[in-house]
Amino acid sequence: FQAEDGIRDVERSRGLGDVYKRQRGYVSSSLEEIINELLKPPTISWRRLLKQYVGASIKTGWKRSWKRPNRRFIFREDIKGKVNLRTLKLAVAIDTSGSMSEEEFIEFLNELRGILHAYKHKVKIIQCDAKVQSIEDFCPYSKIKFKFKGRGGTSFKPVIEWYNKQPDIDLLIYVTDGYGDQEQIKTNKEIIWCLTSNGMDVNEFKPTTGKVVKIKKDEK
Repeated sequence: FQAEDGIRDVERSRGLGDVYKRQRGYVSSSLEEIINELLKPPTISWRRLLKQYVGASIKTGWKRSWKRPNRRFIFREDIKGKVNLRTLKLAVAIDTSGSMSEEEFIEFLNELRGILHAYKHKVKIIQCDAKVQSIEDFCPYSKIKFKFKGRGGTSFKPVIEWYNKQPDIDLLIYVTDGYGDQEQIKTNKEIIWCLTSNGMDVNEFKPTTGKVVKIKKDEK
């Protein structure tokens, strides 16, 4: 990975946890980090997890397929039948607040790669600390070059408010250490909270809605 404005030296400091205090991460918002390589495989089976949500996704039309014969012409082998198309419109949010460490950003990139490879559709990526910093579209199997923006305080509310205004987004995956304003989570839409390995325990993080999963710590 590469870093700007001395962030490499800051992140290397063993006293980083004392500076951030893993609360709401109030540090300078001018710090930015760039990570261009993925180092480890994802630890969550996103293919299996997302499959649970695809079954309940919106029907968006149909296509012609040889797999399902046309019942009106059951004795004709040269006429395709119809197969329903289902798609899950997906967004992924990353907590870029000061309480998130360099290691946790690398974990996010690994999980993002796993999501993109399992999903195989364009995904919206939202960066947010105390406010939404950026919204970008990522495509599966594309080279991931990611510039993290933020490093201020932590608030889940801006992303949740954005999500509530997106009728075409069916599922939000929020990658975070969990240290934030859980009381601001107000939505009736589907959320998967993905806690980083150094973040809160799944039993401590109790959002008002959504499924909570944990990135496993690499013991190697």
